[in-house]
Amino acid sequence: MRNQIKLFLLLKDFNYQRRLFNLLLKSEKKLMREIGDLKNLLKEKEALLEGQPRLNRWEIEELKKKGLQDPVPEIIADLKRRQDLIPYKAILGGKMYFYEVYVLSPRWVLASFEDGHIMGRMFLRYSVGNNGRISWRVIDSYLD
Repeated sequence: MRNQIKLFLLLKDFNYQRRLFNLLLKSEKKLMREIGDLKNLLKEKEALLEGQPRLNRWEIEELKKKGLQDPVPEIIADLKRRQDLIPYKAILGGKMYFYEVYVLSPRWVLASFEDGHIMGRMFLRYSVGNNGRISWRVIDSYLD
């Protein structure tokens, strides 16, 4: 009788292990599919970015000569500190800020802004002085 109980427990344990293994295998396959989907999405996003306007090597070197060490991130960071350029008041206690900035050329930037309730876009002209100081001028803006 003892051997039968041991065999029963062993078979039951084996069945449990098999089910657990199958469950883990399914989870792993699902995770691998999700990783593949994310890789494909990343490739699509990278392909979209490839087609976006951006500064070329020569333009970046010219901006470095004017005092910017890493021009594109510095231009974006400078604009993000300049909420005063957004010509719309925030509503419902929000605060206007830039959340998406595209450096299109050595003179032009397209930026999106919001306060959590309303959002808009803005086209700006910028220039970099020989001291690395960036000046801004709003060309046009609108609320979505």
